[in-house]
Amino acid sequence: MQHGARRAAGPGPGAGRPGLAAGRGAARDPFLARQIEARLNAAPDGPRLAVGRAAIAWEGFRGGTAAPLDIRLSDVVLRGADGTDRISVPEAAATLSIRALLRGTLAPATIELRRPRVLATLAADGGIGLALGPAAAAAEAMPDADPLALLAELMRPVSDRDAVAALRRVRVTGGELTLQDPATGRRWMLHEPQIDLRRAAAGGLAGEGAAEFRAAGLTVPVTLTIAAEGAPMRLRAGISLPALRPSDIATIWAPLAPLSLIDALVSLTASAEFDAAGRPDRMRTTFTAGAGAFDLGPGSPGGEARRLPFTGLTLAADLTGRAMTLREARLTLPGLGGLAGPVLTATGEVFHRDAGWQVTLDLAAGALEASDLPRLWPAALAPEARIAALGALPAGLLRDTRLRGRFRLPDTLDAVVPEQAQLAFGVSRAIVDIGRGRRIAADTADFALSGTPDHLRIEQAVLRLPAAAGPAGPAAAGPTIRAEGSAERSAGVWRGWLGIGLDAVAFADLPGYWPRGLGSPKGGERDWITQNITTGSIRNGRWRIEAEAPEGQPEAMRITALTGTAEASDATVHWLRPVPAAVGVSGTAEFSLKEITLRVRGGRQPAAEGARSSLDLREGVVRFFNLDADPGNSEIVLQVAGPLAEAVTLLKHPRLKLFERRPLALRVAEGQAEARITIGFPLVEDLPVEDLRIRATARVTEAKLPGMLLDQDLDRAAFELAVDTDTLKASGTALLLGAPVKLGIDLDFRRGPATQVVERATLSGRLDARQIAILGFDATRALEGPVALEARSEKRRNGQGQVVLRGDLRDARLGVEALNWAKLPGTAGTADAVLRMQGMR
Repeated sequence: MQHGARRAAGPGPGAGRPGLAAGRGAARDPFLARQIEARLNAAPDGPRLAVGRAAIAWEGFRGGTAAPLDIRLSDVVLRGADGTDRISVPEAAATLSIRALLRGTLAPATIELRRPRVLATLAADGGIGLALGPAAAAAEAMPDADPLALLAELMRPVSDRDAVAALRRVRVTGGELTLQDPATGRRWMLHEPQIDLRRAAAGGLAGEGAAEFRAAGLTVPVTLTIAAEGAPMRLRAGISLPALRPSDIATIWAPLAPLSLIDALVSLTASAEFDAAGRPDRMRTTFTAGAGAFDLGPGSPGGEARRLPFTGLTLAADLTGRAMTLREARLTLPGLGGLAGPVLTATGEVFHRDAGWQVTLDLAAGALEASDLPRLWPAALAPEARIAALGALPAGLLRDTRLRGRFRLPDTLDAVVPEQAQLAFGVSRAIVDIGRGRRIAADTADFALSGTPDHLRIEQAVLRLPAAAGPAGPAAAGPTIRAEGSAERSAGVWRGWLGIGLDAVAFADLPGYWPRGLGSPKGGERDWITQNITTGSIRNGRWRIEAEAPEGQPEAMRITALTGTAEASDATVHWLRPVPAAVGVSGTAEFSLKEITLRVRGGRQPAAEGARSSLDLREGVVRFFNLDADPGNSEIVLQVAGPLAEAVTLLKHPRLKLFERRPLALRVAEGQAEARITIGFPLVEDLPVEDLRIRATARVTEAKLPGMLLDQDLDRAAFELAVDTDTLKASGTALLLGAPVKLGIDLDFRRGPATQVVERATLSGRLDARQIAILGFDATRALEGPVALEARSEKRRNGQGQVVLRGDLRDARLGVEALNWAKLPGTAGTADAVLRMQGMR
């Protein structure tokens, strides 16, 4: 029994020292005090324990039951190797376990420390120690008193087997518990603590307490919690502070300095977890606040304050010496009518570097109506981004919003300097404004953006447009628009580009997707395309837009360049109503800042409505140009080929007005033609007839034209024709009565005086006397053989005209029997005649 008592704390009751008188209070025992000192001060260079007084008290027997035996110590001081007082306890008391004492073991059941003064040191790794001296010396001096080893023993079930196993309760009353950080010079103190720790029968400690917390001039009441359990042991300690100003909290722990941006009373609860070796595993802090605001300071010297109001805030963070990891934050924004508004959540990191604070945040937002953004987004907070965002998205339900941002705070905490951000979000039922009130509706829109103060990038934007309603109801899906782009700030100007892609859209649905004003000022090209291309589809649209805007003036943005292409297929093009539309048209569209060009690759062109046959539309160009002016211009060029009769029918269409002033009397039996029709007009809604410019050219081959010349047919005619609303010119070759001839004709449709020449025609060829006779000039009695004939005619508006005939008679025989005169072939000779006409005579 004596051996067990000496292991615990010194000599037992039977060790030859003075005994206790029952019921007479405590008996001082200097020998006991020295024995305790000697036991703990064995190492010469280790910590030193000094015990002022020691006493043993026993209240004897009461009602047949023994009272507890107490040991009381006074003026206990534990000094480190450097002589500094680390623990000072004016009074301490321990109630011994009677059962253990009867077995020869001094085993305290309860310990009470009164007014202790403890000085602990915060290590670089976050651990907390008493800095008693070299670790080896401390271990040698107090092999049975290592605090962590003692705590580990308390994790076992309660028993009376040794000096530690019987301990059931520890109380601390008054005094000071101080923690210092040598790296920063900071000190934190718990003044007058009242702590009560209880040990469970199965092992482990749990307790709570209260104290007055003091740090950097701040004094506030706090509540404490302590717990230890498990094998290996886990130790947890917690502290709760009342509502404070964030600037006061920032004085407690350096990484909490960014909380000074919060303008609200904040409550703090902190906890730390340590492993069995006393190393910190985790330090967590929770902050809660009611209504308040984030005060981000002025955006510029003398500028308006940037404040983000909220109705509630909760932050949960892990702390180290110079950093804070934000595990979760929940920010409730103001709602309408006093109700809670949208909720933002966040994670992130805060650490100190280069004379400032580096902050990284990952924000997430729940569903939010775009119409609420103007109310929730303060005007002074990122004003350029606010103007651009609110203008671009006037309506829609924002969802799945994620924002990752990095910014800096100087040590003065008087400015927020953005460094980098990535934003991703979706919008349902979106209305996207692309400028000047031009809006696009989308069922859904998804965006991914990134940026720095001088660079912005649209990583991806996807707009899924609503399906258009048709005769059978809405289509399965609408078209999809994809976009990417970037912008950079230099010399006070933002310059950037935007790339846009369109998968497919039907021409019939295009009016619903192409907003008015997107294009020329009056939108004439939009009206023409959406009204005159009625079937088919557009695919693989690609556009690149370049723009610039002065810094801080997004409303002053101007487009500096535009390029783009798109493909069209199976389109129906009404190029000039009511001329029959071209059908089955394929081609491409090319876009620039001042021009849109549609290039046709193929299709069919009916000559008349309901016609069974049609012309081949080999190529064509529909060009809209001068789009930066009012009203802009259009030019249409069509190249068709096919039967001559179909081409003539097309050219004679009344809408072309080519033969409005003088009908074209032309019958066609057969032949082929290639025709080129050019139409030009200004892009105005009500097009005056005089502003319509039409021209056609044609090349005719293998034509048979019945009754074309002096009621005779032209066979195998091949000629070229050019006609507009003012003139017609044609020239070519043909067979007239089997003889090859050259033909030419000029018609003038312009208005003029009565003497105006409105028609000129030429004919030349070699005809014999018989053929000339068939034409109405019978000279067979005097003429035989071929004559090189040339005829020129002209006709005036008043009906007057003349025909000049000239014949080369070199190869002909000419004779007049009555005169007995003849000209033999080979002899030069000519015949000239002038035929003057008045009206039809």
